[in-house]
Amino acid sequence: MLHRLGFFRTGATENALNVVRSVLDKSTEPLTTQNLWKRVVREEATLLGTSAKVDPSHHATSTDPPFPTHAVRSVRHLKHFVLPELVRQERVKKIHSVRKLTQEEIDHRLSLLSKSAREKSQISTTTDVWMWTKTTPRPKPAPQPEPEPFGKAVGEGEDWGHLNRRRRRAREEKVANDVKWLHALERAREKGLKEAATKEPSQVSLS
Repeated sequence: MLHRLGFFRTGATENALNVVRSVLDKSTEPLTTQNLWKRVVREEATLLGTSAKVDPSHHATSTDPPFPTHAVRSVRHLKHFVLPELVRQERVKKIHSVRKLTQEEIDHRLSLLSKSAREKSQISTTTDVWMWTKTTPRPKPAPQPEPEPFGKAVGEGEDWGHLNRRRRRAREEKVANDVKWLHALERAREKGLKEAATKEPSQVSLS
């Protein structure tokens, strides 16, 4: 009833993401969605001190989640919200493998066919399996060094916090004027280089 009234928020909370990633961290092998769901339920039940079994009063056709107090409330919540968000964050990935069917599974598939179909059919002895596994975190890029201030030579970027207010203001004003002078000097230098580059060879004096 609470679900139908919109009480349960869709999406994946940080707790839900951490629980699923924790289960995959502890697993020595990739897990199918169903196996992952079972372990997530047990993990949360252990953390909350509750039962990992669905309440007998909960019906399979109910729109209410089977574990309303859990961070991952249902297998649908896991499949459509939590796992996609973990994939987006590159914390888990889905991998493909091929599993050999047991004889019992092969016999079950054959039992679903008519007698004539069984005689003509060549039942595949393998099946595709998609499983979830943790990803290896990408190494963080080394921090790029911050570029030095243009007027470092005249004190730009230095900390004057140890000075009193009057002396700090005077020092900051002096540095600002010195930086303006450096910019003017740089512009003059660039202008001179451009003018020299545009002169005709005959206009350039030879020493």
